[in-house]
Amino acid sequence: MDLLPYSIYMANKYHYAELYYDVYRCLDSFQTFSEFDSLDSETKELAIMYLKKSSERKYGVAKLQLQRLKIE
Repeated sequence: MDLLPYSIYMANKYHYAELYYDVYRCLDSFQTFSEFDSLDSETKELAIMYLKKSSERKYGVAKLQLQRLKIE
């Protein structure tokens, strides 16, 4: 079952950090070679936006992922 539409809806409606991170993970799962850079630019931008929203809401896993990706 594809959770992306539900994750986006719930994240945007309820603004939960974990849900924002779930959207990021769903978008990140589209990559083919386990490299974030393999995503197209629009999908990557959307994924980063949700990852940042998660981090802004103090979700530690998201903050660590931003650091790992050298973003922010």
